[in-house]
Amino acid sequence: MVQKITTGLLAPCAVPMFFAISGYLFFFGASHVGKVFIKMKKRIKTLFIPFVIAAMAYPLLPIFKELVLHHPAEKQYLLLIQQQEFTNTLKCLFFDSGTTMPWAYHLWFLRDLIIIVLFSPVLFYARRWLGYWSIAVVAAFYLFFPQLHFLYGMFWFVAGSFVLDKLGSLPQRFTFLMLSIFLAMAFWRLFVTDEVTEPFKTVEIALGVTALWRLYDMLVSSSFRLESVPVLHVACQYTFFLYLYHEPSLHAVTKGISSALGNNEFAYTVSIMLSPLLLSTIIIAIGFVMKKYMHKVYAILTGGR
Repeated sequence: MVQKITTGLLAPCAVPMFFAISGYLFFFGASHVGKVFIKMKKRIKTLFIPFVIAAMAYPLLPIFKELVLHHPAEKQYLLLIQQQEFTNTLKCLFFDSGTTMPWAYHLWFLRDLIIIVLFSPVLFYARRWLGYWSIAVVAAFYLFFPQLHFLYGMFWFVAGSFVLDKLGSLPQRFTFLMLSIFLAMAFWRLFVTDEVTEPFKTVEIALGVTALWRLYDMLVSSSFRLESVPVLHVACQYTFFLYLYHEPSLHAVTKGISSALGNNEFAYTVSIMLSPLLLSTIIIAIGFVMKKYMHKVYAILTGGR
């Protein structure tokens, strides 16, 4: 229940918000298709190369445990790599390992963003010729071809490119109303099955993304600068690095804390609460050291972010 509450309330909005912000930033200032191609070229460095490296690095910890520590991993990647054809290994690493996600499952929406960027010239003309109707067209494609999972992200990508900069004019009373409805739906979702809530999922997320974006505008002054909060300023420099490499380390840290405390319900609850903070501190420290003493390597790993 603790895990459901901590990850089930606001978390469903995180990935759609990521795609929406990505779409807004991508098409911002893209007055002609030439600028779209320039942005595509930049994404090779900032998205594609970091994704490839992180996806290849993901199996290394389990393989290290098997070969060096002689500790059987939950998933024997070395055996899988030896048994599979090379092309199938590449598919598992970068695209789909049979679960609709690559082995590095947390990178699935980065994979989808890369695919969406490849379609960005088409989206540029769709936005220009169809306007807001392009959102409906992408939604229709997703409804008819749900097996093309990147279309889910594409819907939020296109929607964000149109809507996010318009939300500043949303009245406060509507913002609080939308936030209240979103939270009510989120709490309701915690106590019923997915089959019951699935038809309302998109509405819930749309309310949440809109309300949270507008709430940020209301609470944070336009004059705010990240540098004014030193701890936050430092931590935010390593968020992409943290995202890329927090798995499978997070699973190992969570399991280690739980085992150390006795593998009971209390231990599991404590591990869920402490593991993200502990691992974030460790990875940020690693990122800090790498950025200072191995700057070029760190820049390649994070795309210069």
